[in-house]
Amino acid sequence: MGRGQHKGRRIRRNARGQSMVELALILPILVLILCGILDFGWILGNQLLASHSAREGARYAAVNATRTDIVQLVSGKVTATAPAYAQDDLTVSIQFTSLQDVRSGDVIVTATYRVTILTPVASILLGSEVYDAAARCTMKVE
Repeated sequence: MGRGQHKGRRIRRNARGQSMVELALILPILVLILCGILDFGWILGNQLLASHSAREGARYAAVNATRTDIVQLVSGKVTATAPAYAQDDLTVSIQFTSLQDVRSGDVIVTATYRVTILTPVASILLGSEVYDAAARCTMKVE
């Protein structure tokens, strides 16, 4: 074995070791970024679902405002459009701005439910392991 071959093997071994050190330094940062992306997407998706549920409830209330059982109907509509994992912890609030003549005012529907955070990264930033996905929608009564 010549002197040049022995030196080439040592360079390859050093390059492999260098790659392992670089991976060890970068991997935690990449995992943090990935966890942040997952949590952000989870929170944003649930916020959009809460918004959709509140909008569906407000639309239903705007069209059927004169019914006597409107509160139960709107709560049922919001619950039906909420994700299945959130239906047990769902809070629905319905307000009419004009109680004398409901048709002359607006309806305000608020939907709120608790979402469990997926990774500890967002829990540290938010200071809690749960996030309250809440949305409010106001519509003119028809």
